[in-house]
Order: sequence, then C-alpha cells, then structure tokens
Amino acid sequence: MKNESSSKFLKISIAVAILLAGASVFYYFVFFLPQQRTQDKERDFLFSMKQECQKAGDKLYQEDVESLGQNSLFVPEYAYSKSLNTCLYFGGHVAKDWINKWVKDSYTNEEIISFMSSGDKVLIGSTCPSCLSNEAFDKKKQELFNE
Repeated sequence: MKNESSSKFLKISIAVAILLAGASVFYYFVFFLPQQRTQDKERDFLFSMKQECQKAGDKLYQEDVESLGQNSLFVPEYAYSKSLNTCLYFGGHVAKDWINKWVKDSYTNEEIISFMSSGDKVLIGSTCPSCLSNEAFDKKKQELFNE
C-alpha cells in the first residue's frame, strides 16, 4: 500500500514538473521572445533615427552658422519626436539686446516653436503662444524633446 501511494505521488510530481516546464517554454516562446524582438526593433529604430536627426539637424545648424555666425549661436540639440514623427533641431541666436530661440522640424526647416525677446519684452508673433518667458519656452522644448 505504501509503495502504491508513493508511486502515485511520484507520477503526480513528474506530471506537475512536466506541466510547469511546458508552461515555462510556452510562455518564453509565445510571449517573452516576441516582446523582446519588438523592443529590440524599437530600440534599433530609435537609435537610427537619432543618428539621422543628428545629420539632418547639423545641416540646418551649418546654414545658421553661415548666416548668423558661430559665436552668437546656441549649442544645437537634436532629437527624434515619436509623437510628431520627425526630427527636431533646437537652436538659438543671441545679439546685443535680444534673444531668439527655436525648435524646428529638421526636414522642412519650419519652426515648431520659437521665442523672441528684446530686453525684458517678449515679442509677439512667436510660434509658441504659451511661451511668455524663457522658462516657458525651455519647458515646452523639453516636452517636445522627451516625447
């Protein structure tokens, strides 16, 4: 009787172990591996877009250097925006009593947001109506660059 119950217990234990191993293998191949591949593809895509955005934005920066002079320009920043599905270029120009900052679409050279001020006055006509201060522009720029 003891042999029979221990044999039954052994069979049940082996069946449970096989089921757990099968469930683990199933989860790995059906859920984990495809998700990992998707994450790898997205990471590779974002990396390639970062490089492409650097090249596209650098062309705009070089045009700005030629027209405005390097000494008066901000250090450029480049990013890929998933929400806008485009490359972004941040730049700016400082003159004696005024400042002009912008975020442009690197492919079209169109301003997405901009900020202009002369002394303490913010100039109307900026493409960022909510950017009534330098800090507000910087906040909006960070939002765009972190999307």
